[in-house]
Amino acid sequence: MWAEHQGGFALDIPDDWEALLDPRPDTAMVVVAPEIVRFRPNLVVTVGPSAPPDDPAEWQRAAAEGLSEKLNDFHLIDAEPYGNGFRQLAAYVREKRALTLEQWAWQWTRDGSDTLDVTMSATVPTLAYDVCADVMRTVVESWTTVEEAT
Repeated sequence: MWAEHQGGFALDIPDDWEALLDPRPDTAMVVVAPEIVRFRPNLVVTVGPSAPPDDPAEWQRAAAEGLSEKLNDFHLIDAEPYGNGFRQLAAYVREKRALTLEQWAWQWTRDGSDTLDVTMSATVPTLAYDVCADVMRTVVESWTTVEEAT
C-alpha cells in the first residue's frame, strides 16, 4: 500500500500498517506497525531544508550526538555511509524498555529544484529487531516520488 505525502514523496508500506501524515510540525510522516510486545514499531520521516555538513560522516556524528543528548542510555552500535548521507544503528532505553533505533539520512533534490534533508528513524523493541529490521529497510528503500508511485 502506498502512503503518499503532499511534499511529493511516497512509501510502500505493508497493508496492516498505518500512516499518519504531518503529526507534528517537524515530522512529515509516521508509519506504525501492528503492536509487538506491547509496543508498535514505527518509522518516523522528517523532511526539511538542507543543512548538513559537506561530509556525511560529520553529519552522522552530529546526528548521533544529538540523539545521545535526548535518549537515555544511548549507545551507537554501527554507522556507515548511505548514498549521499548515512545509516546508523543504536540502542537506548525509554520507560524501562530496551529499544533499537535504525536511522537513515540523505539529501533529496525535489523536482530538480530544492535540496532537502530526509531522515527516516525506525524504532523497535530490541528483542524484536530481528523480526522487524528487514521490513523497515524495505519500507525505507521504497522511498520514491508520488509520480513514480502512481
